[in-house]
Amino acid sequence: MIKGSLQNQLFLVMIIAMLPVFTVHEITVIASEIRTANEHTASDTRATASSAIPMLKSALIVGDLATAQETLDNIMRHGQFRSLRLLDQSGMNILAEGKVAANSVAESPPDWFVSWLDFRFGSQAFPVVAGGVNYGSLVAEPSSLFLVSDIWKQIWTALITWVASLIFFVTLLRITLRRGLRPLEDLAATAHRFGEGDLQSRATVSKVPELAETAIAFNKMAESLTDAQGKLEGRVSQAMNELDSLINRIPAGVYKLRMLADGGMRFDFVSPRWCELLEVQAEEVYRDVNVAISRLHPDEIEMFVKQNELVRKNVIPFHWEGRLRTGMRVRWLHIESTPTLLSNGDILWEGIQYDITATKEREEELNHIARYDILTDLPNRSLLTDRLQQAMAQTSRRGNKLALVYLDLDGFKAVNDNCGHDAGDQLLIAVSKRMKHTLREGDTLARIGGDEFVAVLIDLPENEACVPMLTRLLDAATEQVACTACNLKVSASLGVTFYPQMQEITSERLLLQADQAMYRAKLAGKSRYCFFEDAACEPGKPQGQSTVFDFC
Repeated sequence: MIKGSLQNQLFLVMIIAMLPVFTVHEITVIASEIRTANEHTASDTRATASSAIPMLKSALIVGDLATAQETLDNIMRHGQFRSLRLLDQSGMNILAEGKVAANSVAESPPDWFVSWLDFRFGSQAFPVVAGGVNYGSLVAEPSSLFLVSDIWKQIWTALITWVASLIFFVTLLRITLRRGLRPLEDLAATAHRFGEGDLQSRATVSKVPELAETAIAFNKMAESLTDAQGKLEGRVSQAMNELDSLINRIPAGVYKLRMLADGGMRFDFVSPRWCELLEVQAEEVYRDVNVAISRLHPDEIEMFVKQNELVRKNVIPFHWEGRLRTGMRVRWLHIESTPTLLSNGDILWEGIQYDITATKEREEELNHIARYDILTDLPNRSLLTDRLQQAMAQTSRRGNKLALVYLDLDGFKAVNDNCGHDAGDQLLIAVSKRMKHTLREGDTLARIGGDEFVAVLIDLPENEACVPMLTRLLDAATEQVACTACNLKVSASLGVTFYPQMQEITSERLLLQADQAMYRAKLAGKSRYCFFEDAACEPGKPQGQSTVFDFC
């Protein structure tokens, strides 16, 4: 760690410090060479021009331009000049120009360097005058190739020297730091191992006082952290054991369901009680989440899946109550969970589920008690009202008839007075069963009072179609009932009304009409039926007396 950080930083500092020194030194040297070259080049150019002008005068006086050209070419061969031109008196026309000779520099710099440096000396003009007559001028531009080549060599030499110096100093620094940083590197390596989880790692105490104190302090810290971790792990283990014990004791099942960002699902955790409620093994649901869903009642699965999709889309708490598959010990299950949206897009649902079969059965029992007569198990007045209203609506849609029959047992009070209430209850149970069996499926027989019953006869093509059923009801009511103490026999008075009528009518009004018709039947002699819309009543089969007691 130290080797890759502190040493590298020291090396980088050394390079950064040496580079400006090298650059400034080279710039100073090159600038000095350029000044010297300028001075020497100007002096050399003047000397060369002084020696060439006499020959050029002679050639120009006699008009021998070939000799002038040859003179310029000879000077250009030495490579001292970039260009030599002999101009006429106006300075506009070139009389002769020296040919550029081949590169005479032994080690020429690369073209890119020459192009990049782009250094040129200034041109100098020397007049060619003889006897006071101006024959023209010699324009000389010294070549900078020698100077560029020297600069190139200077840079390479300095670069090699700098690299060699850098290697030397780096090697020297490395050797020096190796011994000094080794204890620090050992301490860093120990700290790294400790951070990776090797809590038994301890630092070696160095002979260097400062590092020795650091190592001792680190070892003390490591001991403290190791002890603290041991205590923490003990507390965590105890807490986990207590949590597992609690999860196993509570009647609810605990689970964690992960809805993956790609649309999949998997269980991260299911408690033993959770598995017990669904009669599955944990390994099964860990492999396939559909194993748990398959335990739901087939009629519940579609709604369960839709609710799952809804809460997944909106990330809201999940609440569900429903039935499990037929044949399982648990019939009804309650599930609730809370979502947590994770950074990777997954949704983690943490929830519970528990058995609500007893609660649902009690609800069903209470609902049954609220809507059915406790003694006869026939619909009571509340359920009768619902069924009558449904039957009236159905009759209106289908365009047929409905008969509402109000039935009161004749002589029932005498049964209670002479044979006791237990015998009266037995009579009510027996008579209600017989009358119910005389009706069709879809018809309703309800007990609304002590000895009062109401029958709803539906799907009648005409009002008269109910007469056979009325007769059967009278027969069922008058049939003798065997009792422990006596044989019981009663009759019944029936009041009948129909729906629909000429005017709109409510179910309560319809029931009142049937009640009034029943009282007419009683006034007419009992054991008969009477229609509400008729003034006369139709007698039933001849019964003799309305109530007969045949005591044993």
